[in-house]
Amino acid sequence: MRKSRYLLYLIGLILLARIISGIRWPEFYQVFSQFQASTVFFSILCLGISIHIRSIRFYLCLDWNVTRTVAQWIFYVSQFWGQITPGRIGEFSKVKLLADQGVDSVQALRILIQDRFFDFLILFSGFLILFLDSAIWLIPVIAFLHWKISCAWFSFMKHGLAYALVLLLTLVSYLFFVLSFAVYFLHAGLQETATKLISAVFSATLAAWLPISWQGLGTKEQVYLAIWDQYPVETLLAVSLAHFLTTVLGSLLICGLGFVFYRSALPSQAGMTR
Repeated sequence: MRKSRYLLYLIGLILLARIISGIRWPEFYQVFSQFQASTVFFSILCLGISIHIRSIRFYLCLDWNVTRTVAQWIFYVSQFWGQITPGRIGEFSKVKLLADQGVDSVQALRILIQDRFFDFLILFSGFLILFLDSAIWLIPVIAFLHWKISCAWFSFMKHGLAYALVLLLTLVSYLFFVLSFAVYFLHAGLQETATKLISAVFSATLAAWLPISWQGLGTKEQVYLAIWDQYPVETLLAVSLAHFLTTVLGSLLICGLGFVFYRSALPSQAGMTR
């Protein structure tokens, strides 16, 4: 198992080395250095809104097992850990934190899978729209099957409107994430239709789930270079790196503040579970 993991990391390093081997560094630095503080601030703001919406969605997926404050505190803690630890430690910390609040471990794992499948459904839809127009009919089919599974797992999801609300929150959160990328993309003088831009970021984010790199560094860039081969490599990589740094450092800041805020608002230990 460990050898397989090292092999995956090696593949990720090869992909990253392949990307940077042909970069003209003066051109890359020229594009990267032109991003203004206002651009960075707006990108972080969009990222913060995206993360907060996902914390609300996580609470809804908990099916009222814990209070909203506890749910959002768990979400921000796990997101913070996810930024500074390898693999999926941040995600699986949710299971441990939920178990500490009296939630059954099996149920906590189901909640984790449910929460992440909403992400997959939205991101995979973007992939289908971008690469497989003829297969777009699969989206409502997958959503319907997922809803049926959700009904069996969670009483909250038996209401179609409740499921639609969680799906809508997921979509809106990722649209804000796309906006945090788009500000760099447009600032660099690049142009694209809204549909293709959204689909490209969704597809790159989905590709970043492959366990071959840290936070998708190198994996996302391969997707962007394949989609926008008409643009200079240096410009695309500068945009992607700026967004990568914003995502990592911004998430640490936002989730750290979220952890402190919700930690101070937590009820006493005796009343933290329902």
